[in-house]
Amino acid sequence: MSKRLKITLLGSPDVAVNGRSPQFGSVKAIALLAYLATSGMLHDRAELAALLWPESDSKRARGALRYTLSILKKELGDGFLLINRRQIGMNPQLAWEADVVTVRRLLAPALGPDSLLPDADLADIEKGIALYQADFLQGFTLRDSAGFNEWVFIQAETLRRDLATALKRLVAHYQKQQQWDTAVTYAHRWLNLDPLHEPAHCQLMQLYANSAEWTAVHNQYQALTDLLEKELDVSPQPETTALYQQLCQLRETVTATGSATVLYVERPAQRSRRVLMEKVRRFWVDSLLAPLRNEKTFIHLKLRFTNDAIEHPWSDVLDTAQIPDAANIYHAFRNADRSLLILGAPGAGKTISLVALANYLLAIAGDNETQPVPVILNLSGWVGKQVEIGEWAVEEMVAKYQIPRRMGRRWLADDRLLFLLDGLDEMLANDRVDCITAINTFRQKHGLADVVVCCRQEAYETAVCLHDARLRVNGAVLIRPLTTAQIRQHAPSSLVQTIFNDETLLEIAQSPLNLNMMRTAFDSGEITHSEAAPLTHKNLFDQYVQRMFQRQEAKGNGTYDRTEVSTQLTWLAQQMQRHNQAIFLIEQLQPSWLTHDAPAQKSISRRTSRSQWLYLLLTRATMAAVFGSPILWSFIQLIRINPPHIEVHFFTRLAGLFGVTAVPWNSLFALIILNLGIGAIIAILDSLFFHRRRQRGDGAKIDRWRGGLHLLIVGGTVGVLTTLLIAQTDAWMLALFLGGIEMLGSTLALGYVTYGNSFRTEVRTRGALQWSWRNAGIWVGVGACLSLLWSGIIWLNDPTAVAWQLNLLNNSLMLFLLGGVSGKRPEIQNRPNEGIRIAAKNGALAFVFVAVPIGVLTAVTVNLTSGFYTGLMIGLAAATAHGFNDVAKHLILRLLLWGEQRLPIPLARLLDYAADSALLQKVGGGYTFRHRLLLDYFAEGEGV
Repeated sequence: MSKRLKITLLGSPDVAVNGRSPQFGSVKAIALLAYLATSGMLHDRAELAALLWPESDSKRARGALRYTLSILKKELGDGFLLINRRQIGMNPQLAWEADVVTVRRLLAPALGPDSLLPDADLADIEKGIALYQADFLQGFTLRDSAGFNEWVFIQAETLRRDLATALKRLVAHYQKQQQWDTAVTYAHRWLNLDPLHEPAHCQLMQLYANSAEWTAVHNQYQALTDLLEKELDVSPQPETTALYQQLCQLRETVTATGSATVLYVERPAQRSRRVLMEKVRRFWVDSLLAPLRNEKTFIHLKLRFTNDAIEHPWSDVLDTAQIPDAANIYHAFRNADRSLLILGAPGAGKTISLVALANYLLAIAGDNETQPVPVILNLSGWVGKQVEIGEWAVEEMVAKYQIPRRMGRRWLADDRLLFLLDGLDEMLANDRVDCITAINTFRQKHGLADVVVCCRQEAYETAVCLHDARLRVNGAVLIRPLTTAQIRQHAPSSLVQTIFNDETLLEIAQSPLNLNMMRTAFDSGEITHSEAAPLTHKNLFDQYVQRMFQRQEAKGNGTYDRTEVSTQLTWLAQQMQRHNQAIFLIEQLQPSWLTHDAPAQKSISRRTSRSQWLYLLLTRATMAAVFGSPILWSFIQLIRINPPHIEVHFFTRLAGLFGVTAVPWNSLFALIILNLGIGAIIAILDSLFFHRRRQRGDGAKIDRWRGGLHLLIVGGTVGVLTTLLIAQTDAWMLALFLGGIEMLGSTLALGYVTYGNSFRTEVRTRGALQWSWRNAGIWVGVGACLSLLWSGIIWLNDPTAVAWQLNLLNNSLMLFLLGGVSGKRPEIQNRPNEGIRIAAKNGALAFVFVAVPIGVLTAVTVNLTSGFYTGLMIGLAAATAHGFNDVAKHLILRLLLWGEQRLPIPLARLLDYAADSALLQKVGGGYTFRHRLLLDYFAEGEGV
């Protein structure tokens, strides 16, 4: 009969061998057995001796350890312990169990990222919770071993935290199932772990409200209030009080309507946080991680801590080198106190590991609003800007996730963001050193903020060796190459024999990327290579690309010629390298992509190409004529048909030169001619500013100061030229006012008021429209001032025709609506070119929202014709400022790129084809190459 060993460590320790309790006679024997059973690993004798007998010298401690082992062997019998000259551990081959190990195994599903719990996992979690009836080694200590006692404390706290997480997950699960009683039971168990934990109290109040137990809601809140006052002399958090008040109001509603449904009201900040989390999940987890898991091709990578690569803040106190390997990336992140460096060879799985960590963190942030939201950013976009990492990250969130800038800054200041930074190796060596310094400065400035950084091992070690540039984080892990067992497990059966019979193939297959490419492209087992032409990375990529095209053609999906696709992907890869982009978004195409530089050039040219000159001329002249002319024309018609009936003779004469005399179209024609000329002048001025910024090499920065100077010079030039021209035939006061209107219309039409001033920041992306009472209030004051100014102009022309009350009302409402509408609300985007679609939608909505009420009010207070012109003028101004200008810029840019035969008009269709061919990967509404190595392959022109 085989022996069975049962070790109880939750509560007071207890040991049973076949139901018999051995008599150890030594607490050190129990402590040693608990330590070995809990870890399940082999431990060095020196480590165990130092842990349990720290006050003895090495020789005495080793002797005490041998004596204690003899007691354990005598009482437990042979076999349960594995003992050799160096190491000691539990024998996994024999029948022994420890309740703490069982509880950890049962609770493990509750600690993962998935929000839904399968029935099997649910049953295991409930068993684990039922088994956990006391804390780990409760009341058991060693008076002469502080190290062991600290280990017990850490184990106990970790188990309590895991138990709390499991209980919270069960409560949420049964709440969704509307099993209120079961949810309340587990919520009380959760609360018993920490009676001062307000989220547990809030959860209980919510559950009681769901089951219409309103007295229990009140009693729970009162119990929390009394407990906090007694223990901490504080009041509940404002969020808790707000929830209680909301539930009290809901009680009145339920009593009046008889409905027992609890409605959850999402605050704007909660919505924005949820949208950001959803974007990170869709862009990265669903696009990169989910397909691997669905296809069962996800490989669990082995990680090794390598803390000698970093500058650990406690390296002079703690032994940071002797840390056991991490089970997964989340454990590594936790063991590194939430600041981690991930190193690995090219194709080792760094980005996938980063996304897997984001998946864990998203689940945690979804369960707990106090946890920061993980945001994945690529550091290659930092090159060229060279700004503080926090400032750059906010701008990247605006561009990539469409998060309002003000909200991003507030989240950053409140430590509500956890940056996962990829691509440290995707920059030049000097830039990498500067970036490491910037990250260290950012962490120091923000209180050692949580951060994770990915980098190729060789690139990082070069920075360390040549410049002594080390990241100041709390841990670094190296992703190990795949083992032969992993290769055998994950390679297709048709390839296994081929790979293991060839040393070159076996070496290449140690990279998860290469193994995945072999699996994808060569599932038939046909890998073409010979001794004369051995398989290299380039040959592997060549065969992979050709196989992917052949598969598309075999499916009958040969929409594009493979040479055409390869040429366009080569150009795209080169441009992404030059612009330091890891993800390509169609809406973020900029005029800097219009260049005739040689393919070998790796940086942005500092000369302005003819296509860029043409772009400036077309956008400035066309947009000033199309958008600016109707705005000013509507204003001229208003002052013409209403008292004091001012005629602008300049436009009549200008149109007459071309034989156009029909009123009112002659003035519109004249304005188009005028604005085409003004647009050409603006194009010249812009080219000078843009060229200067290109020469300085800071075109990627959003420089608000220089943007203001640019706006002042361009707007001033437009205003002065218009004033001087009109003053030739009309009064100076009228000329000045119309010059101001022309200046405002031009700057609105071209988008100067809101965005950058370089070829790399010309076209902007936007969030959905929202209303801002603060901005509306500011612009009401501006409207009142303009009303008084215009009333003064009318009085100068006709002192008897002052109607300042109507002017004040109309202009105040006009600017109230114009100022209150802003495009800053984040939206979930999952379609290519969604940013331009939102811009077009914003423009149309802004036109309707502003033009209709202004037009109706003016029609009622003045006359119908004035209502039409006023609505057209203000509606066009709003539509232009809120998106139409960027839509026009984007369309002109796309036409020029098509004319250069760089990109087709149906660009998304081409990119989707490349994604279906497994050359690109969809990331939300954008595209990225399947791997950085594949981008490098195409950028070198190898794919053509």
